[in-house]
Amino acid sequence: MALQVPPRPLQVLLIGDEPAACLLTAAAFEPYAHLAHLHTLRATGEAISWLLAKAEERELPDVILLVKGAAA
Repeated sequence: MALQVPPRPLQVLLIGDEPAACLLTAAAFEPYAHLAHLHTLRATGEAISWLLAKAEERELPDVILLVKGAAA
């Protein structure tokens, strides 16, 4: 069974405070760039502002991923 391409790429918001974890997650999405568009933000406050702006435009992401680095 062939995978059907969606009419538009899935919009994914990646919020992460650990650069290495964000890079690893983004690398996992690279082979699927035609299926998912990844937006990456580092700070929670920045993410809230971004989400509020997107809500006004009625363009919220389909998926929100929170990536936390390993505890020290």
